[in-house]
This record gives sequence, structure tokens and C-alpha cells, in this order.
Amino acid sequence: MTKYLVFYDEAEHSDRPPPTGLEAMACAIAEASVAKRRHKKYFTAYEESSKEISLEMLRSKLVFTLELSHAGVKFWRDEAAPILKKIDRLNMAIYQSSKEIELAKDDLKSACEETQEFAGIYEVVGSVDQAFNQIEIRNDLNFSEYISKRYRVKSQPQESN
Repeated sequence: MTKYLVFYDEAEHSDRPPPTGLEAMACAIAEASVAKRRHKKYFTAYEESSKEISLEMLRSKLVFTLELSHAGVKFWRDEAAPILKKIDRLNMAIYQSSKEIELAKDDLKSACEETQEFAGIYEVVGSVDQAFNQIEIRNDLNFSEYISKRYRVKSQPQESN
């Protein structure tokens, strides 16, 4: 079992190559461990024993630690990562569908308001966004909670500025 430290920094560091191999996997796992994901291009990870950690601590925030075993690597590659892709696909479909419904709703409202006969009948009860968000949030929460437990992902306390 290898412990990884995962850092997050939105600044562009041209001297830092993107993570590869198990470090990239650790970044992906860290990103997946929270329901509201950040863009993974801002993550970098190092083995706990790496010499690069001292420098990284100076320029980035340590946000997670996690543990990776051989079985964990296999599980992520063969099962978790493909499921995450399907969750992302569903979330994108939900987002696109909710936008289409909002456009149709706005179009109907405008058409009703432009006529004398139908000006007062437009009414939509409830929120389209709320209905779609319940589907989206539950999938993300269930998956991220499982990943967080499976890989013993620990959030690191952040200093307040």
C-alpha cells in the first residue's frame, strides 16, 4: 500500500509536467472522491516518500492524502473509472436536457406574452433545475463517498486567508 499526497493549484506552472502513471491515477481518485469536482489539470500527486513534496508544499495546497494498493489500481482501472465516465455522461445529458427544457419554456412564455388571448395563461410550477439536480447530485454523492472510503481519501485542513 502506497500513500500519495495530492496537491491542488490553479496557477499554471510551466515547469511542472502533468502527472503520469500512478500519480495521475491518484489525482483522478482524489478528484472523484468529492461530489463537486475540480478540474483535474490542477491536481498533482506524489508518493509520500518523494523528494518533490517539499517544493510542491511551497507552491501548492495539499488537499488530499490517499492510499493505493495493487488491488486498488486494478479496481480503479477496471471498474471505478469506467463507472465515473458513465456518471459524467449522464450528468452531461442531464445538463443539456435541462437547458433544452429551459429554452422551450422561455419560448412558450414569450409566445404567450406576445398575444392578447394567451398573455395571462403561462405558468410553470416547480423548477426544472431542481428536478434534474436531484438525479445528478445523488449519483455523484454515492460514487464519491464510495471512492473516498475505498481509497482512504483524507481531506487536508485548509488555512483561511
